[in-house]
Amino acid sequence: MADAIFQVAQAQQAKYLMEESVWTGWPFAGTGNASSLSTGTTPLINLKDWNVKGSPTWRAEVSMIQTSRDTAGTTFLTYSADSADNPGLTSAPGNTAAAHTRFLQEPAKVAGVYNVQAQLVNNNASATANWQTNFGMRLRRLTAIDKLLAQRDGLSGGAGQWYALTAAELTALQNLNVLDASGDVTMSGLDALKSIVDAGYGGPNSAEWLRENLFRGRAYQETPDWFYPSTTSSSANFAGYTADLRRTATGGFAGRFPILIRLGIPGASNVAVPISRDNSTYVTVQGMGFQQVDDSDWHFWLPAIDTLQLNAKTGQGGTDGSYGIRVQVAQCSMSDTLAVLFGLVKDRTELSDPYVFDKAIAGLFI
Repeated sequence: MADAIFQVAQAQQAKYLMEESVWTGWPFAGTGNASSLSTGTTPLINLKDWNVKGSPTWRAEVSMIQTSRDTAGTTFLTYSADSADNPGLTSAPGNTAAAHTRFLQEPAKVAGVYNVQAQLVNNNASATANWQTNFGMRLRRLTAIDKLLAQRDGLSGGAGQWYALTAAELTALQNLNVLDASGDVTMSGLDALKSIVDAGYGGPNSAEWLRENLFRGRAYQETPDWFYPSTTSSSANFAGYTADLRRTATGGFAGRFPILIRLGIPGASNVAVPISRDNSTYVTVQGMGFQQVDDSDWHFWLPAIDTLQLNAKTGQGGTDGSYGIRVQVAQCSMSDTLAVLFGLVKDRTELSDPYVFDKAIAGLFI
């Protein structure tokens, strides 16, 4: 059995609060310029125990699925995740006979902090030609409030808490008078916490809330950049974006940084696009996987605090040539809160207002 496309090593690339990327399955077991799905089980996602047991830092979730159809109803896409977060979910039914006829993107949220699995099961007698499955993966750093609310909902996962607070989170909540010196929630702190959460400034904020409130309100540009790079067997940079960050007198950071937010490869061209963030390749997407009839872009959320680069090279079994590639990158302004959440500010004593640090660690984004 082949290795899964998305494993622990890929999850551990996450750095900056929230990240989202698309992973392409093409060509699976195919060779040359063809894709095929082998009989039996083909793993897509195999995430298990990538967090510290009992005190998770990141939550992973499948955010999008698009897959070919098996009209005979004999190929399945199944998934599973943390049992405590998904009561009664063991292996979801995913008969691909019900998949979109036009290979459209299906929004999803299959989340876990210890276990996220997805696989294709081909029960046909032979490999299926021209098969394609893509999926989106989102990683989000948990805050203290996320963990407190998870505990409130009873997500204990057997012996011990699945969502225990770290020492830094305990300290931040104590500094904000949400917890007392013994680590117990105070009534005044609970009242304050409830009012803040009710106002929409804290709690288990969705990815959409974080994008619109923490990032997009600070975006200077989200330009649609259209490229037509020539490809060879070697990877060549065709688009580069650079951060411009500097330390401020108050101990925080100012300046701008790029976030990759969309990518499109019209015509399902046989081009591979390695995406590098802060001088390390994050993911390589295959243009042959861009088969949605509506030509809608793939959604990304990939911040960089140094450089963001997109490269192009000829895909497997393809020919050298020039191919259209759509890129959209947001240029965002750094804030002290984001600097804490990105790990640029590591201690409350670095800031002239240390409560900014406490609020960021707690998840009170006000």
